[in-house]
Amino acid sequence: MSFVVLLTIWLMYPQAVQVPIYVGVPFGLGFFVLTSLSVHLWSRRFQTDEMLGIQWIVRYSCMFMITAYTINMVYGNLVSHAIQLFRVPFLLQPISIFGFGSVEFLLILTNACLAWWIYASVKTRRILPIDFGALDGETRLARSKRFFCNPIILLISSWILWVSIAGIVKASHTIDSNSRVVVATVGGVPFSDVEAATELGMQIAIQAKRTGATFIVTPEFSLQADFHQSCESLIVNHLYPQISGLGLHVVVGCFQRTNKRCSQENLAITLSPQGRILGVHGKLQPTPGEQSCYQPGVSVQTIPYDDATHRPSFGISALICYDMDFLGPTAQAADMGASLILNPANDWLGVRHHYAVLVIRAIENRVAIVKAERNLDPAIVDPFGNIIALGTKRNPYISGQVHFSTPLKISWIRQHMIYWICILMYAVFISMDIIRVYKRRYQ
Repeated sequence: MSFVVLLTIWLMYPQAVQVPIYVGVPFGLGFFVLTSLSVHLWSRRFQTDEMLGIQWIVRYSCMFMITAYTINMVYGNLVSHAIQLFRVPFLLQPISIFGFGSVEFLLILTNACLAWWIYASVKTRRILPIDFGALDGETRLARSKRFFCNPIILLISSWILWVSIAGIVKASHTIDSNSRVVVATVGGVPFSDVEAATELGMQIAIQAKRTGATFIVTPEFSLQADFHQSCESLIVNHLYPQISGLGLHVVVGCFQRTNKRCSQENLAITLSPQGRILGVHGKLQPTPGEQSCYQPGVSVQTIPYDDATHRPSFGISALICYDMDFLGPTAQAADMGASLILNPANDWLGVRHHYAVLVIRAIENRVAIVKAERNLDPAIVDPFGNIIALGTKRNPYISGQVHFSTPLKISWIRQHMIYWICILMYAVFISMDIIRVYKRRYQ
């Protein structure tokens, strides 16, 4: 029964995080065994083997969603099976309404339905184990219920409905042609302190003049400040003189050593065209083994109306690398009015397709995202999840024009709703099973 589910986990986990198959298989196998064992123990304890059709599929999907939710809260969305759909952004459009969990649930439901299909086909010796005929004494309502509750019909109907919603959502969103800006990234420098700030400023100036960009972001750890000079001082006193007069908004990734109890601060600093520090963001989700003391939360800066281009006012926010893997930070920025996220990052080979999460975050919040990266894959993504530009380690200097969409509100609630529904359904199923056991015992 579980062959399709098992095979899917084995294949998609290694593909998602770009690890060898012999590393991904144990993770996929362990994930499957824990979930499947729980379902079978539950079935044995509460004697629910007769629920092998749609009820088994729903129960299994709810349990899998709870497991996925727990993993997502700890490790982010990069290890999600649904992350691979970033290659087809059209299919992801409904997550702007229902949240990323909805496409995750759809894939889990698909796996469970396919697993049932294999089981039922082997048991009935029929390729399509669906009974279209009416049973003796069966009402039309009961027949319709039996038909539409068949897992195969449920699977086909779910995908037809999903694709239809995707088309409606995509067609219903329009973008103001005036709400566009040119954005770009730079690759950073191998120096430190004052020399690095000066050189980085020169790189930014060259990129701005070459591309016409008005928003530029640098990679994570582009600058490193010691105890004697702060990140803000390096940027204002040494980087800004190189870009003065170019009309640039710049987000700089900077690592600050301090004399505090927690000695490290991973920062993203937003600099105005006038050389003023608009905001300092501290990394909210440090990677395992990393520290980031300064965590003031998400902030948004408002860019005023531009008379020259008739560009309307909009908000920008800076989030750092691993912050993008989680539901909360981008949703908070969108709730506060950010239409553009500037994202300093510093990836490694184990997460080669890390830009996949940018597609997810862009669609579910309707924001444009620019990721700067010196090692792997800098990227520019528009509010519909389309990848406007994608760089490489050899060419981290990319640029592109992005149009803005109105950011979606209450994103955090929408993103968590499907998981909460699954938890509630799971609790209802357990309660029903317990009641059934007690009735059998006392009757």
